[in-house]
Amino acid sequence: MVVCLSRSKTVRIKFSERIIEAIDMLVARGLYPSRSAFIRTAVRELLKKEIERRAIASHTLPAVSDSPV
Repeated sequence: MVVCLSRSKTVRIKFSERIIEAIDMLVARGLYPSRSAFIRTAVRELLKKEIERRAIASHTLPAVSDSPV
């Protein structure tokens, strides 16, 4: 089973000022088009790692699609 991330929902989240500054610096350097794009990428990558790590042990978690959001 593949988890498709194409349907979007809004989630409110708070970050420390230092984290926001770091994200803003990456956006300003052109590495990401926006804060949202950075956060989506970070969450997607963490989910992929967690799912892969846990799937090796249990074979019960779905894969995450690399499709753009």
